[in-house]
Amino acid sequence: MEGVIFQMRKNCLFLIPVLRLEVSNEEMESLLQTYGVPKANGKPRPYPQFHEGIKLTFKVMSKVARNGFQLDCSVKEWAEFIEATKIRNRLMHPKTAKDLNVSDAELALVANATAWLVNNYAPAMQRLKPAA
Repeated sequence: MEGVIFQMRKNCLFLIPVLRLEVSNEEMESLLQTYGVPKANGKPRPYPQFHEGIKLTFKVMSKVARNGFQLDCSVKEWAEFIEATKIRNRLMHPKTAKDLNVSDAELALVANATAWLVNNYAPAMQRLKPAA
């Protein structure tokens, strides 16, 4: 999952200057992942929720691709994706040995969520349109 989002961010960062696109500070900070780095006022930038970062990445990708693609977060697959990230977090940051157990149902959920993400990534990338 994270590899897909990482690749989207890198593609956006490469194409924004090439296409001379305007992006907000929030969008650029999300792409650069400068969270925790102090701002001019000395306070660190807050870390956004992982899911909010994904939504913002797809939004910027749509701007870069000039295709109007929108990630539909109202579908059940989005909710499953959120659950899959919870499973991922449990496995990457276990508190007990039990946290390392993965049921067949959880494995299927993660596979479906990953497929949903990739199925949204592909059209967002394939629809790159030249400037008018």
